[in-house]
Amino acid sequence: MSYKRSFKQLHTHVLCERPPTRELDHDRALVYDALREGRCYIAVDAIAPAEGFAFWADGPEGAMPMGGECRFESGWTARARLPHAAHIRLLRDGELIAESHSDELHHPIERYGVHRMEVSLGGRTWIISNPLYFRAPRDL
Repeated sequence: MSYKRSFKQLHTHVLCERPPTRELDHDRALVYDALREGRCYIAVDAIAPAEGFAFWADGPEGAMPMGGECRFESGWTARARLPHAAHIRLLRDGELIAESHSDELHHPIERYGVHRMEVSLGGRTWIISNPLYFRAPRDL
């Protein structure tokens, strides 16, 4: 496989807070901030374009973006939105806790742990999210 073809296979999607300006220092800071805060995901865009994927949680403290961290308390809901329907799996500490075939998922967070999404299309892994971190009270 050529390098050109290889580089079209897997992409890291970085979710910046503001659009790039085409000014190097500004744009580099946007990208580094997003990566540092975990606002990114990987996708095999050769399967299908993944632009528009989102994973976050809504709860007592408002919305928490992918890569976010907070102390666990009841009332949080994990949410995912996809560009089109696919097989969605929500995992907590590596264990499956919910799955659906849809273009979105809403699932209550019932206990602390590291929650992430795996999405497949046509039986092949398509998107893997960065996690949401719900810490036990003693861990913060």
